[in-house]
Amino acid sequence: MSTARRFALAGISIAFLIFTRAEARAGTGFEGWGGWNQLSMSDVNDTLSSFNQEYGTALAPIRRGHAWGFCFRFWPREDVLMRLGFERLSAQSQDSGVEFDLGAFALTLGATRYLASSGRFRCGLGVGLGPYFETGGLAAPGAELGASGWGFGGHVAGEAVVAIGGGCSLQGLVGYRLASIGKLKFGDNTSDITAQYSGPFIRVGLAFDPPSEK
Repeated sequence: MSTARRFALAGISIAFLIFTRAEARAGTGFEGWGGWNQLSMSDVNDTLSSFNQEYGTALAPIRRGHAWGFCFRFWPREDVLMRLGFERLSAQSQDSGVEFDLGAFALTLGATRYLASSGRFRCGLGVGLGPYFETGGLAAPGAELGASGWGFGGHVAGEAVVAIGGGCSLQGLVGYRLASIGKLKFGDNTSDITAQYSGPFIRVGLAFDPPSEK
């Protein structure tokens, strides 16, 4: 079994254990979001520059990308929120029929501590940690190589929540991510390229926590 599959199964197992124990606990819910990321990608951009010089393309540096994701969430305490989530990160550059796609997905276990509040608005500080998996590749006319690899990453973020009724709330995060995937493989060939997803990010989402039964 591949390393990526082992981590994916580990994530599913953790999710099952957490949410089996939380099933009878009030406050279990769901959340979905979209966002934007600043990406360092210095190693990748050096490779793109060399590729441009050798093949005459004009591939732009990869410095930013969008993201989306969803998570299961539950409240072990009124001021603590736990999340187990999936996030898809975009990182692409293309020109003249050539495309470098170094997108990745992450499985993240996170926790947020909120300040005390009696109103609809709450704010807090959150952290998250988990494995990242490469999903992209290199495509050119007549040729295509899939990219693979994995690494670890984490983030810290300030969070704001506004309750809008019916168990729904708007979520906003501003934070910083540290994450990378080294020794990328293209097809069967291992390279010295590291995809660096580190940088600031913003996220806006919608959450639903079913009202607890009295």
